[in-house]
Amino acid sequence: PNILAPVLVDAGLRFTYSILIIASVNYLGLGLQPPASDWALLISENREYIALNVWAVLAPAAMIAMLTIGVNLMGDAIARSLGRSYVPRAAKSVPT
Repeated sequence: PNILAPVLVDAGLRFTYSILIIASVNYLGLGLQPPASDWALLISENREYIALNVWAVLAPAAMIAMLTIGVNLMGDAIARSLGRSYVPRAAKSVPT
């Protein structure tokens, strides 16, 4: 039972890394091809029109960021709800 919280946090990080690797591969054109729907493909297809419409690039990038941050926060919240997570204590101030 003591290993569950670190495993959840590690699973969240691994999920984040896998999303970033898949997005990088798709952005470079080595993964999914244009008829498929993917946030990284949207960024890649709209990068030459960034001067005309910046939201066409920023919106999919923000979605990738929100997904990865949300998964990490959810993993940490589940680990904390189990009561076994490491939460650093505030440093005690030494009176002078």
